[in-house]
Amino acid sequence: MNTWNSANIYLPFFHDLLTCGQNLYSWIFDQDLTLLEDNSPETDRYRFLFLMEEMGPGLLKLGLTEAKPVIVTNSLDVLWVADFEYNDHGALWRVHVIGPVLIDSLSESKLDASLAQLSLFGKTRQQVRDTVRSLPVVPFTRLLQYSLMLHFTITGEKITTQDLRFLGGSSDSTRIDAAPDSSHQSRKGSWEQEQEILRHVMEGSERDRRRRDQVALGAIVGRLASGDTLRQLKDTVIIFTALCMRAALQGGVLPDTAYELSDRYIQAIEACSQVSEVAEISRLMEDDFTARVRKVNETSAISREVRECMDYIALHPDRKPTVAELATMVGHAPNYLTSKFKAETGKTIGEYILSQQMEYAKTLLKSTNRPVQEIAEQLGFATQSHFGKRFREYTGCSPSEYRGKAGFDFDI
Repeated sequence: MNTWNSANIYLPFFHDLLTCGQNLYSWIFDQDLTLLEDNSPETDRYRFLFLMEEMGPGLLKLGLTEAKPVIVTNSLDVLWVADFEYNDHGALWRVHVIGPVLIDSLSESKLDASLAQLSLFGKTRQQVRDTVRSLPVVPFTRLLQYSLMLHFTITGEKITTQDLRFLGGSSDSTRIDAAPDSSHQSRKGSWEQEQEILRHVMEGSERDRRRRDQVALGAIVGRLASGDTLRQLKDTVIIFTALCMRAALQGGVLPDTAYELSDRYIQAIEACSQVSEVAEISRLMEDDFTARVRKVNETSAISREVRECMDYIALHPDRKPTVAELATMVGHAPNYLTSKFKAETGKTIGEYILSQQMEYAKTLLKSTNRPVQEIAEQLGFATQSHFGKRFREYTGCSPSEYRGKAGFDFDI
């Protein structure tokens, strides 16, 4: 199966380009994931890697929800890029796939452990081992670039890495930002790009998304845990979290807020087991610190005491502090704090607490499958109907409606 008959005249050229430097293979599936075309010399061997953990239903579900590329990874740390093509009626018609690839060389112990978890033995295990060992190693940043190029080739739409989605396998999956490069120029470029990102956080600036992605794609991450890409990514993002926290402190975020946010993100990073989790936490963490600096800049007229109350409420949305508790925390009388908070923010303390509860509820609805009743109870509402009423007043729709049309977010 190696005939390319796509109506898009650019696809064959793009597929040929991918094979110029490495054995990067391309695949075309129909809307049911039946293979139509590929340029792989050993179709069955490589297709088995793609299908063995039954990620097809999840991939098709993503294709039915949004026309954006997906980075697919399985428990062997093997990755693909998938994107979708639709017919004139808007129905899913083709699934285009690039891969499989590795983003770092796997240690023997890591590969053996992953194969054992999949209960692969004998001849099948050896075949899978040999296949994985034969895969090209492609820096993750380059794979992201290929995904943007594939999408443009199919649709003519220019997107950024912020638009990419992730589909993980059943076990440890991960990604890293680039292969190491020991040259002086590469280290210099990496340092300059790192400083640009941190300036972005420190200033709380809303830079052009495309430029942000270009900077991120150019970043070079050193090798911290050779042979274990998940551990390497966690270490890298933890370091990045610490740098963003310090930039946020320089930007005016209160120390207690910055340190608590950093601790929460690091705990969340350590709990990750899939590429989608680590990738989204890293992205959200940077955006979160940047937004908090921006908020400080926008509310420079707000006193430190009121900001401290606002930060405490935002960091503890599932705990409704009393005015007396907040007053004790900042050293003011309750009546004085109530008047001061209203004068500076335009909201009462109760109104602000409710707004932060609703924002947290939105995050939980987007990022988890927890029942609405459970979310309502966590936020301290006596009944689900009372929570639903408040949520509708705040967002204009019910919790279930919001969950149905919301995208991915991270729960923190």
